[in-house]
Amino acid sequence: MKIWSFLLGMVAFESAGGRNERFLNDCTEEYIPLERVRPLPLGLAATVPVRYYKKMHRLARKNGCVLKVTKRYGLCFLLHKLRGRYGIAAGLVCAFLLCFVMPKLVWHIAYYNIPAEQQKILSDAMYEAGVYEGVWHDNSAFKLAEQKVLLALPQYSWLSFNFARGRLVVEAEDTVRKPSILSEESTNIIAGWDGVIKSMQVYDGYAVKEAGQSVAKGELLVSGVGRDWRQVLHYAKSRAVVTAYVECSFSTIQPYAFQEVEPTGLIDEYTECIINGVQIPLHGPFEAGENDIVQSYQKPCEFLGFSLPATLRVTQVVRQQEKDVRLTKEEAEKRAVTTLNDILYHELKSPVILSKEIKSEECEEGLQVIMKIKAYADIGQEEPL
Repeated sequence: MKIWSFLLGMVAFESAGGRNERFLNDCTEEYIPLERVRPLPLGLAATVPVRYYKKMHRLARKNGCVLKVTKRYGLCFLLHKLRGRYGIAAGLVCAFLLCFVMPKLVWHIAYYNIPAEQQKILSDAMYEAGVYEGVWHDNSAFKLAEQKVLLALPQYSWLSFNFARGRLVVEAEDTVRKPSILSEESTNIIAGWDGVIKSMQVYDGYAVKEAGQSVAKGELLVSGVGRDWRQVLHYAKSRAVVTAYVECSFSTIQPYAFQEVEPTGLIDEYTECIINGVQIPLHGPFEAGENDIVQSYQKPCEFLGFSLPATLRVTQVVRQQEKDVRLTKEEAEKRAVTTLNDILYHELKSPVILSKEIKSEECEEGLQVIMKIKAYADIGQEEPL
């Protein structure tokens, strides 16, 4: 009853003068519950629920009684004293959020026994799967996210998200890769360039050429089919290193005037705060040009070293612009030689350069540069039977 009385609110009063007995009878007829009624020298004292006080006051005035409130207690009077103090209400709301809502959000992500260089890769995959600081914890969603991360990162055979009171611990186990089995499809090795064979190291297959012989491009060097001393046919996957002396030439045309894209040195950053999928931009919207480079990364939101249940996604825009380039003959030749060197080491396997001759001549498109090479290189190319 005391708790009920506190919730409803009670008023203690004294009545003096007038017809107190008639006043009590009128209260009884109007079903006004009076409690703790006791006599006083000039009248009586009692308590009444606050919702009946106005009605009782009219009855007291009718009977000539003067009422005096001596005490008020209850929840309604306590809240009335706190009117206008919004900080207390805000504190109660914050306490409710901290106790019941915030523990369900991911405040901090810890990686157990995972190297630092792998944590960044894992963090990006988790973000794409919807797991990051500030997201609401849901067991079914997190289980699905585990499968998405495993599919995106085959280097892990097992992954687990362990969540407790705002802290997410990520555990992962590397995949034990089985040794790859070489394909046993029968193949030949042919010459990729014209040349003179210097040496042959055949690891598998049947050699049809030997050192000192000249070969043409496309000619068979090592066969994947052969017969043993009993004339039984055998098939093999040919593997060999055929080093030959080759002479070859490469050419390219370098224009004197052209346009190229170069960075301006300006990098703009735009940050947005993500809380449970809600994106809150901290800067205005950004615009990236056609030639600009846009790259994004995410990091946990922290304040004075304390983690907050949110993720900051930072987008960097590297500004670039088109520039008109005009070259002299010497500059054009240097640029062309660099291009030809790239082609050389891409076309020839493990070349040993013996001599290099460069010739240039002007043409309608610009400067044509021809590079003539004499070198030792592996000319073998694998092809299926």
